[in-house]
Amino acid sequence: MAFIPRIFRRYLRWNPIGGRSFLSNVLCIAVVLFMFSLVATQLVREPKNRYENLQENLQNKQSHSEFNRPQQAILPPEDRHQHSPPHAQPINNVNLENHQRQSYQNNQVQQQNRIVEQVHLGGSDIHQINGEKYPKLSPSGKFIPIRRIVHLDLKGAPYKPAFYTELFAFFKRLNFTGILIEWEDMFPYTGQLADAINGNAYSLSDVEQILQAAKDKDLEVIPLVQTFGHLEWVLKLEKFAHLREDKKYPQVICFAAEEAWTLLTEMIDQVAAVHKKYGMKFYHMGADEVFQIGFCNATQKEMSRQGGRERVMLWHMSRTAKHIKEKHETTVLAWHDMFAHVIEQDLRAYNMTSLLEPMLWSYAEDLDQYLPFGTWISLKVPPTIKIFIH
Repeated sequence: MAFIPRIFRRYLRWNPIGGRSFLSNVLCIAVVLFMFSLVATQLVREPKNRYENLQENLQNKQSHSEFNRPQQAILPPEDRHQHSPPHAQPINNVNLENHQRQSYQNNQVQQQNRIVEQVHLGGSDIHQINGEKYPKLSPSGKFIPIRRIVHLDLKGAPYKPAFYTELFAFFKRLNFTGILIEWEDMFPYTGQLADAINGNAYSLSDVEQILQAAKDKDLEVIPLVQTFGHLEWVLKLEKFAHLREDKKYPQVICFAAEEAWTLLTEMIDQVAAVHKKYGMKFYHMGADEVFQIGFCNATQKEMSRQGGRERVMLWHMSRTAKHIKEKHETTVLAWHDMFAHVIEQDLRAYNMTSLLEPMLWSYAEDLDQYLPFGTWISLKVPPTIKIFIH
C-alpha cells in the first residue's frame, strides 16, 4: 500500500475500537465503491449508445425500402427480388455493423446489375443525351455521370490567365465535361461594382481568353454568381457595408432592399453578357449557406408581407431566378440546402419548380451516407434534380 497517499491509508485502517470510528471507515469505503461504480457505468454507456445508433440507422434503411415498395410492385416478378432489401435476420450488437455494411454493398451491386442488364437488353430506361446512351457505365459496371464539372472558386488564389489553356487541357484528359466558374472579385465589373474588384482582377480580354480556351476544349462553362450569401467580397467594403443583412457580418446582403437588388442584378447581367458570347446553357445563382435572414429593416418588412422566414427566402430566390431565366434565356441552377426542407406547398406557391433546378452539393463521394434520405424526398417536386458532388 506504499503507493496510496498517507491520508487514505489512515482512513482505510480497520480499528473499530479506538482511533477512527467504525462509521468513518464505512463511509470511506462507500465513497470508493461509488467511484468505481461511476467509472464502470461510463465504460458501458458508449457501446450501448453506439448499438442504439446502429439500430436506428438500420430502421431508416428499412423505411427507405418501404417507401420504394410501390415502385417495386410495377416491376416484372422475376425482377422484383433485385430491388428488395435482404431478409432481416436476428442481429445482436456484435454483428449489427457488419450486417449493415453488407446489406448496403449488396443493394449497390443489385442496382448496378439492374442497370447493366438494361443496357444489354435494351431496357426502356435507356435514354439518349447529347447523342450518348444514358445511364453510362464503366467496363467494371460503375456509374459514370453524364456531366463531370469542376468548380473553380477564384477567391483567394486565382490562376494567371495564361495558365488556363494548360489547365483545361488537363481537365479534358481527365474526361471532365465542364467548368463551374465562380469569378467573385476577379471579374472586371464596371459601374458601382468597379470599386469592389480585386487589384489583380482579370481584364475583359482575359475573361474572353479564358472562355475561348474552355470552348476550344469542348468544356461547357457555367457562371456562378452568388445572389444571397457568400458576398463577403462586396460587403466587407465600407462603401457597401450598409447593405449587410446583419451589420456584424459581411456574409448576407439585405436582399429585400431596393439598392441591394439593383446591385445583384448588375452582377448577374454583367457576367451573363460576356458568357453568352461563348454559350451559356446554365447560370448558377448560388444561394447556399445563408445564415442571417430577417435582420435588416427592409427584410423584416418583406418577411411580414410574405409570411415568414422561409417564404421571404423563397420570394427572393424566385424573383432572382425569374430575372435570370427571362432576361438571359437560360436554365437557372441553385444550391439545394436553403430550400431542402421547405414544404411542397410553398415551393409551388413561388414557382420554384419551374424557375430553377436545385443542385445538391456534398463533400462526400457516397451521397447515400452523407445526404439523409429525407433530402431526396423533399426535392422530389422539381422535374429535374442535378447532383453536384462537391
